[in-house]
Amino acid sequence: MTRFLFFVLFLSDTLFLTAQHSLLKYDYPVNSDNYDEINPVLSYDEDKIYFTRIGSPDFDPTLWIDSVNVYENADEEQYQKYLQKVFKQIAGKEITNPSTSSFNQDIWVIQLDSQKNIMDLSHPGYPLNNALPNSICARFDDHDRFVLINQFEKSGGLDKGFSVTQQKKDEYSFPESIHIESFLVKADRVNLTCSPDQKILILAFPGKEGHMDLYVSYRIYHMFYTEPVKIKTGVNTTYDEMTPFLSGDTKTLYFASNRPESAGGTDIFSVQRLDENFMEWGDLQIYFPPLNSTKDEMYPCLPKEEKTILFSSNREGSFDLFQTSLFREKNISIKAEIFIINGQNQKQMPGELYWGAAYEAGKNDENFFRCRDGKHILNITENKPLMIQAVNRNLKSQAVIIDPQEVILQQNGYIRINLVLETNAPAPINNRAQKLEVLPFEQLLEKADSQEIKKTSAVFKNIMFEKSTANILERSLPTILTLGKFLKTNKNIKIEITGHTDNIGDVGALKQLSLDRANVIKDVLVKQGVDASRIFTSGKGDTQPLQDNESEVSRKQNRRVEIRIVKD
Repeated sequence: MTRFLFFVLFLSDTLFLTAQHSLLKYDYPVNSDNYDEINPVLSYDEDKIYFTRIGSPDFDPTLWIDSVNVYENADEEQYQKYLQKVFKQIAGKEITNPSTSSFNQDIWVIQLDSQKNIMDLSHPGYPLNNALPNSICARFDDHDRFVLINQFEKSGGLDKGFSVTQQKKDEYSFPESIHIESFLVKADRVNLTCSPDQKILILAFPGKEGHMDLYVSYRIYHMFYTEPVKIKTGVNTTYDEMTPFLSGDTKTLYFASNRPESAGGTDIFSVQRLDENFMEWGDLQIYFPPLNSTKDEMYPCLPKEEKTILFSSNREGSFDLFQTSLFREKNISIKAEIFIINGQNQKQMPGELYWGAAYEAGKNDENFFRCRDGKHILNITENKPLMIQAVNRNLKSQAVIIDPQEVILQQNGYIRINLVLETNAPAPINNRAQKLEVLPFEQLLEKADSQEIKKTSAVFKNIMFEKSTANILERSLPTILTLGKFLKTNKNIKIEITGHTDNIGDVGALKQLSLDRANVIKDVLVKQGVDASRIFTSGKGDTQPLQDNESEVSRKQNRRVEIRIVKD
């Protein structure tokens, strides 16, 4: 009987940023509007990029079952029934339209010229592709061999694990299985990378705790490897670590994670190897935009020179393939000419400038200068993104982020910035640039008196809604996601979310609005994987104001969301 036990590539749901000069999104037909393009893999000669397209009806229909290719031996109606049956076995549920489901994955190939421009896009047939989930996840060696997710039988079916195919001209060999001792993982979220000499595999799969971790497996001989051992230090956390990529010199490990250091979704990080056994890593590198955003960035892949990076991101809706620069010049000199502008008459005016590290909470206003004539020249010598904002009493400008590397690439070391002062200043242009509040829960847990914990609420100033609605503003999501990560780590904690409003409007409508807002936050947390039974909600309307509601300033303080720990 043909078996269909499998892995499929994992896509997480989550959050987005405007592109910058060094960011390249591949054009159609590489990226598409309706399908996900993920997991780019460079060939050894770097003249091809392999990637996986998900849910496209343009897939290879070859389907072997018990040594019979049913696509060639059955009519269309019978074939669709076979396909539905197979996909039900794979998914563990009914799949009414297999061709557009997330289990339909095919490998595509981008052909590059000597200047790394796209020459052609091809869609290989059997045996590289078939009607089952197909994906290349890594380069295996310098002989055009590649690692495929899943193992395949010539008679039909697939099983958990990995296999290797070799390209010879325009043909691919039938996948040969990689044998990994005691590798019994049955999950849809696996991936691996390997050293150029094939002696080391670094795998990503969910452990006993349920979250994704990275493991090392050592080659015994040929295609046989030891039982995977969890990496000891520097990489794994209580969050997900996945889609690893090992540099050519094996000194740097790139991976994706939704750990707290991320911008809100899944970000790409790197660490440096500290030992000979690939078990100890350190010096976590956090990458800022344009690589990472508040959405998901995954599947890093780097060329030999390691100055650029290929990756997948859903920052524009579906997952697409992107490329950007990792290189930052060390010795820089940039002149930023800053003008403070009155938003009403568009003339220069005095104001106070605040600036600092753009993506480090609490550091984006470390520096201060009072501009009496509304003009200031800032000389930038450190190649790190800065956030700059102007203030004059109750007037504020938009917070502007300067990336020195982008200025060097595009403007030869000079940039002019107009900071327009307005009564209602726009939000910072990147969520990570906000001073996200540190959740007080860890401190609360240290209190011995549980009643004291119950009396303490945390007001989250960064959770905001559209006026008079329960629609969360996108810039509020990082705070909510941080709360969700905390709750997923501390599974014994329950919370109560309470919404509050000002006194403008019908009393009953205000109470309902405050409850709706609390429930919307709960819905986001539940989608993150927090058990709904751990979250209580209530709406107080205007019944518990912090201020007197006599001015817009005081009413704004009364429109809030409070979250507190509750004990059984």
